[in-house]
Amino acid sequence: VHAMRAHILRTGITAGVGGTGLLLRVDPALVGAVESDGGLGALLAEAMSALGELEGTEAVRLGEALGQVRGPTLMSLALLDRSTHLFENHRSDSFLGVNRALLETYQAGHISRTTFEIALMVGLLHELGHEVLPALTEAERTRLDAQLTLALFRSRVPDPRQRRQAQSAYTRELMQLVARQHYLATTSTAIFTEIVDAFDTE
Repeated sequence: VHAMRAHILRTGITAGVGGTGLLLRVDPALVGAVESDGGLGALLAEAMSALGELEGTEAVRLGEALGQVRGPTLMSLALLDRSTHLFENHRSDSFLGVNRALLETYQAGHISRTTFEIALMVGLLHELGHEVLPALTEAERTRLDAQLTLALFRSRVPDPRQRRQAQSAYTRELMQLVARQHYLATTSTAIFTEIVDAFDTE
């Protein structure tokens, strides 16, 4: 991890986390894959905006913790060839990772842009939560992930019928991705159960 962090700090591209003092040094391959206007920084700003609209205790605590970070606080975001989860590393050590399979599956056309970008936003905020608010339990983080996923879908896909279709594609595509990567922990699928429940109760 130390060597990978040092490499990304040297070679990565900087992206800010809107409304915070956090700066990410990001693997250039991941930056290049984000097609939205404004790139990864815009996605992070969108995620922060959606987080700010949530009313749950976990969302408020995470928003406050992120907002209290004094900048610039630099963290590294790397692509991982292998990892236990799609997003890593669940520690407060200024290192975040994304399994390369998420990027490659998107680039191969097996998951949609909506699936890729929402998964990326939710996964990165989850990992940033480990950095700034380690007191949250994993159950609380999973519940917040589901709430944030639902909020992002409501914002991006206003029409209810189209949103249901997009949500179904999201869970199907990501569960297939996780199933193909046999080294990913079965806990990687726990979030999808929570998300499906959130979709069903909308």
